[in-house]
Amino acid sequence: MRRIELPDGGWADFISEPDEVTERRLRLHRAYLGANQATVKKIVAAGNSADQMTPESVVEAISEAQLSPAEMLRMEEINDAVIVCTLTAWSRDEPLPTVEQVIDLPSSLIEVLRTEAARSAPLLMGAKPDFSPTTDVDVQRPTGRRAPSGGRSKAKVG
Repeated sequence: MRRIELPDGGWADFISEPDEVTERRLRLHRAYLGANQATVKKIVAAGNSADQMTPESVVEAISEAQLSPAEMLRMEEINDAVIVCTLTAWSRDEPLPTVEQVIDLPSSLIEVLRTEAARSAPLLMGAKPDFSPTTDVDVQRPTGRRAPSGGRSKAKVG
């Protein structure tokens, strides 16, 4: 597990090792990717092949894919699912959110959770993430804003 600090001073734990990826997490992740396959394919087609996409190229591909508002909402749902699939515990009083509940969290909290979830997301696809700090563009923000924690994931397949 990897623990991070939340904006309110609390903490959140995220998966950080392949053996922490449960079948429940994988099924949820696959369900959201599968349900939004056309949107994902559109982004991959606008970028490189899926296994060669970097966080920077994902941001560029999302921009070039010219997604409709409905497709952008589907991408937000995928991002929310990645939060739910990678978040394992937190210090907040309420239970961990479901995909449907993420949208009700404060925006500043979602931003941090999304950034940290993106760092763990390669584990959901069988890759080993690199958790070293960086200040590159946040993959989850098509606007190109920097991640609040300065983190991103560099997937290492293997």
